[in-house]
Amino acid sequence: MSDDFFWAKHQLIFRHHGDYNVKNLENEYQEWKNLDKKVKEDSFTHENFLLIYEWLRTHPNFWKENVHGDRVFWETSHMNLNFMDIYPTSSETSGKIEWWAEGGYHVLDDTDVLYATTYYHDIALDCGGNTYEQAVLNFAKNVWLQTHGMLKDKEARRDAIFERWAKDSGCESD
Repeated sequence: MSDDFFWAKHQLIFRHHGDYNVKNLENEYQEWKNLDKKVKEDSFTHENFLLIYEWLRTHPNFWKENVHGDRVFWETSHMNLNFMDIYPTSSETSGKIEWWAEGGYHVLDDTDVLYATTYYHDIALDCGGNTYEQAVLNFAKNVWLQTHGMLKDKEARRDAIFERWAKDSGCESD
């Protein structure tokens, strides 16, 4: 870690490069915590879309770690929801256009998850909606439910799918 020396109000100030980044992380986390206090299970409505969008956009589980040599930078507040894909699809039953959302958390150490480079696809979070906004709201609600331990059924189905996939492909874990 290198150091900075600079003058401020007639005194020499000394600072490690990481201090500024740590303070930014603290501020970003506090911003998310303030939003998180406002989000309850019944908050995932069109009237609350901007709150939910900001809560999801700033969620620490989606922060991205970037390593450049001996420096680590964090992308915390994303300009868009780049940890999820939202795309239109045609409903098989009604023929109407629906929106599908899928995504997952940042993989800090992707040596255990060889198919992922930045984020992994957690199918327990997958959901859809009749509109783009509803798909975002449903995805955000799944994130909220998962962090509160209330997405057990979808997680069990996800785990069963991966166990079956691992068995069929010969990649069973210990």
